Amino acid sequence: MVKSHDGVEVPVSIISRSDIKLDGSNPVLLYGYAAYGTVESPALSARTLAWLEQGGVYVVCHARGGGILGDEWHQAGQKTTKFNTWRDGIATAEWLIANGYTTASKMAVFGGSAGGIFVGRAATERPDLFAAAVISVGNLDQIRSETRANGAANIPEYGSVKVEAEFHALRNNSTYEQIVPGTAYPALLYPLHSDNLAAATAAAFGQQPALRAQHLSAICRPRIADVGRCRAGLQVRPVLPQACSALLARHL
Repeated sequence: MVKSHDGVEVPVSIISRSDIKLDGSNPVLLYGYAAYGTVESPALSARTLAWLEQGGVYVVCHARGGGILGDEWHQAGQKTTKFNTWRDGIATAEWLIANGYTTASKMAVFGGSAGGIFVGRAATERPDLFAAAVISVGNLDQIRSETRANGAANIPEYGSVKVEAEFHALRNNSTYEQIVPGTAYPALLYPLHSDNLAAATAAAFGQQPALRAQHLSAICRPRIADVGRCRAGLQVRPVLPQACSALLARHL
């Protein structure tokens, strides 16, 4: 359990080899999703196993907004309380450093879809904590979120710009709104997946924060990854899983 910004203890799963040393030398992947009351359980895959065999540490932050501790845990990271989601992520990153698992120069944060809020806001609020960030099809522009094809269906989770308190929460949780010129942001990989017009439109919305970070930060290191060409005519290229490995190998 990791104590978050407000004293609430957050469950965290840590997977590593048994012989790692807590001397700050380990590359760490910090994953978070924390939305819709879902439970993201750590699981092994070929890529995760390869990461562990090379001395990496895989961490899952069960932040508020997920459902690992029931409905109240979900509601504590929903709409006007959504800020707890990415603050729980920041607290976990700080704990990992303080307890010798890694250093900021060896830690990457990643997630996708709704997890883009977890990654994007943690990276923009505390860019000093991460060397790299991977955001797969991330929801990064919360203000425009409900104008998308599936936007109305997500209002119960994120809130609506038509409700004042929820508008301010959406703005606070929007990565796009929090990018500051001249800030040294982590290296960024932004994979998109698109095979229809609706998905392409969502991709265009989602890519704005990455583009803005690239243009506004004089000393940042973002790398933007595109996806396979879609019917909307976006000029894009496929991103292979190896791209993630290459980014992490370069920056961790």
